[in-house]
Amino acid sequence: MGGYQLRKDLFKEFGILHSYGTIYPHLKNLEKSKFVFEDSTLGKLGRKKLYKLTPMGTSTLKFNALAVVKIANSLRPILDSR
Repeated sequence: MGGYQLRKDLFKEFGILHSYGTIYPHLKNLEKSKFVFEDSTLGKLGRKKLYKLTPMGTSTLKFNALAVVKIANSLRPILDSR
């Protein structure tokens, strides 16, 4: 996905509206770390940068998503008691 779509999805899912000046440097850092790679396409509006997960990025995302779920589940009794 590109930075534009990522921005829209973050807002839709979490209500967070980041600037493009925040999103694109993070995408570049993820690319340098080999978690994503740039896959440029040529569309009607010209060159469009799309970023795709690498195999390492996919496995890291899955690992961290599972960790977040475990943390959330461990906090559930505390949150439910309030």
